[in-house]
Amino acid sequence: MAVIFIALLHAAPVFLIGIHTKSRGWLIASAVVSGILAVNFGGDRYVFVDLLAIGVTVIWCWIALATAYPKEAVTEQVTAPVPDQVPNQEPELCPAERDRLDLAVERVKATYPQLNPARQEYDRALMAEVLEEYRGLLREGTAPYRAFQRAVSYVLVDRGYRA
Repeated sequence: MAVIFIALLHAAPVFLIGIHTKSRGWLIASAVVSGILAVNFGGDRYVFVDLLAIGVTVIWCWIALATAYPKEAVTEQVTAPVPDQVPNQEPELCPAERDRLDLAVERVKATYPQLNPARQEYDRALMAEVLEEYRGLLREGTAPYRAFQRAVSYVLVDRGYRA
């Protein structure tokens, strides 16, 4: 029983640092330091148990961090939306979804010159509102082409635009 308790004591800093800092780098660094301490100060017969506890803690924290802080959310926070971009730049779409979204974008550009960057009537602020609404609908799980159509509809109807 004491062996398990000591192994958990070696794993505790790894767990606390990994969860508190929310950083995989700090998680790995704390695991390395804890592993070195376990090897240098632990009993030779129980080093495997200590390292196993540290390894399991690292894996568990890594998975917890991956689900709690996905890379998409971090990337979305870092990259600011560019209003000139139309939402057909989504890399994770299958070809059929991409075609539907491209068609929706082309129809909107043809119908509303305010949302067509190639036209003189283009309204950058209006496109930014549409893209913000579009991203919100995507987060809710709406299909990309429907999300774009609805975003255009919501924003333009609020402003009184008609096709």
